[in-house]
Amino acid sequence: ILGAGMDHYVAKPIRRNELIRTVEDAARSCSAASAEARSGSQDAPGLSFDRAALLANIDRDEVLARELLDVFRGAYPDLLNALREAMENEDQKETARLAHRIKGMACNFFAGPVCDVAMELEAKGRSGDLQGGNVLHAKLVAEMARLSADLEVCLGEEGLR
Repeated sequence: ILGAGMDHYVAKPIRRNELIRTVEDAARSCSAASAEARSGSQDAPGLSFDRAALLANIDRDEVLARELLDVFRGAYPDLLNALREAMENEDQKETARLAHRIKGMACNFFAGPVCDVAMELEAKGRSGDLQGGNVLHAKLVAEMARLSADLEVCLGEEGLR
């Protein structure tokens, strides 16, 4: 199975520590691949997401692009507010869960900078140590605003650009 292209495998019965280790290894692999793709991107300098990868992933489907953008527009402000509240309440589990959701949403757009910061916050939540999380949250808010603006320009009402 691994020779056919699958990256990781966890045999049954599933053992908690083995599953966690495998998922973490896969996440590191994805993060490294994402960083490598960003460094080789043909997009405009400073763009907060890999436009070429996104458009290829959705087969340049303008309807799907707008749907993804609409979901992003509707969800990200509430997610950021909920994340801030979870951190203020020192709720590590909720911090990790919300950071994971933000990371997943951003990865739909191949938005490496957002994914990277969200991954750091998720790790902090999972570790139970939210020290320094406020700085990461502020960085995440800034990166999400940048992503939103870039998406509006590239995927907005006038279609794919």
